[in-house]
Amino acid sequence: MFKNKLKYGLNIQKKDGSKPSSNKKKPIFGDDVLEGSDPEEELVETSKPSSTKQASNPNLSHLVNSQKALASSKVEIDLESNIYDYDSVYDAMKLAQKREEDKLRGEDENSEGPKYFEKMVQSSNQRKLERKLAEEKMIQKEREREGEEFKDKEKFVTEAYKKQMEELKKFEEESKNQDITGNIQSFYKQMLDKDSAIREAAINIQPLKPTDTAPESDEPPKETEYEIALKSGKNVLLNDDRQIIDKRELLNPGLNVPTKPKKPLDLNKSGKNESYKFYEDRKREKELETQRKLDLAKDNRRKYITKQLEEREQNVKLEEEEQKKTLEDKLKRKNNDESLMSAKERYLARKKAKEAEEQS
Repeated sequence: MFKNKLKYGLNIQKKDGSKPSSNKKKPIFGDDVLEGSDPEEELVETSKPSSTKQASNPNLSHLVNSQKALASSKVEIDLESNIYDYDSVYDAMKLAQKREEDKLRGEDENSEGPKYFEKMVQSSNQRKLERKLAEEKMIQKEREREGEEFKDKEKFVTEAYKKQMEELKKFEEESKNQDITGNIQSFYKQMLDKDSAIREAAINIQPLKPTDTAPESDEPPKETEYEIALKSGKNVLLNDDRQIIDKRELLNPGLNVPTKPKKPLDLNKSGKNESYKFYEDRKREKELETQRKLDLAKDNRRKYITKQLEEREQNVKLEEEEQKKTLEDKLKRKNNDESLMSAKERYLARKKAKEAEEQS
């Protein structure tokens, strides 16, 4: 006999309860997505409850998306471990700035040899040239005073003297140009060049090597809301951006009064900026003070050299005057002796003439 017997009236077939309805969605991107899907997703699909109420829950799709986001972030972190390592990039910028400052100061760690010997040699050569220049000016003044007294005399000039005069002329022109431009302008130019070099070094930084990594901070990393919720045993769903979908699930039973978060005092950053500013101001003051001292010492040295040369010239003049006086005194004495002798001879002649007259 037939299993399904027809009856009079409306014949409605009963649904078979043994076969559960498959609510499985079709993949969006075809079979490739299913083949390359993560095992976590398969576990989620197999662990779906059979009841129709739970299958129709919209939070399950959010759970799947959050687990996908977690899996993708894990893959990114595995591929590149320092993808969110902003502190190391900042430390690399600061390290490049410090190295550039050390280079500009001449404090290279790998450099060997004397740091100040070349400057000492340059300053000694400069002092020698200044002394020679002052002596040449004094000689020129003496020749101007002499006038045309020795104009008809021959002049002998060697090649070494010509080279020396050329060096002195070149040095005098350079010193005049330096005096015109001024030391303050050159100081500010050096400061601007230094700042631009440090800025370029910070822009053109390269990633830190394993040996140059900055020391890890002692402070423990702050826990996120998701981690706090997991510790407290709450089931929280995340979206694609790893943010909590419904923050009401974080609320505790009772009155939830939010406490104002205390802003941490960024003493490290403000202290660094203030110390850097104080260091730069102090450095500028020291450089200006040293420049003033150098200028003052330079002027004193020139004055001392000119004073010595003037004293020497005065001594020479006094010696010449004394020699002239001694010659004049000698000549006067000689004239007096001759006049006395002539007077004595005249007296004797008159006496003889008288005696001859008396005898006659």
